[in-house]
Amino acid sequence: LVLLAPLVFPKLIYDNAACQKGKGTDFARSRLKRMIGEEWRRHGPDGYVLMMDIRKYYDSMVHVAVEAMFRDILPDWGYRLVVDALRSHYHGDRGYSPGSSIVQVAGITLPNRIDHYIKERLRIRGYSRYMDDFRVIHHDRRVLEECRDDVEVMLRDIGMSLHRDKTVIVPMTNVIPYL
Repeated sequence: LVLLAPLVFPKLIYDNAACQKGKGTDFARSRLKRMIGEEWRRHGPDGYVLMMDIRKYYDSMVHVAVEAMFRDILPDWGYRLVVDALRSHYHGDRGYSPGSSIVQVAGITLPNRIDHYIKERLRIRGYSRYMDDFRVIHHDRRVLEECRDDVEVMLRDIGMSLHRDKTVIVPMTNVIPYL
């Protein structure tokens, strides 16, 4: 983690709250509460929250996708170290145990492309992610439906899918479970 953190963490969005110094569950909940308050002040109480969860997150991580992600963000020497370590402990083409630091970094980083897409491309300010749990806030339900559909496609590209029972759009006035 000492080697990976300075190479990977600067590439993450601010509202990626897992496994980073100064962040965590309290940080994520506080940010979500603040985002809901900002949406309420801007557009009133009629907004929505898209809650998404990746199905069997660590078990469904495709090794080739994780290695490609690390290849894109690490220098060659770092990439070789990480991939050699992963390959020596995990066999087959999919699935990791979340116990190692490298796997934790993979877990917070693999959906990074989705994070940047939602924040920068869709320009949705009210977005937070903690590992495989996403919360997206917007006053227009259709925007959230499109966001969900886009995330499904992006996850499919890396061999993953949303958990259907845990992926819902609810009124912003509901109690929003998060972590």
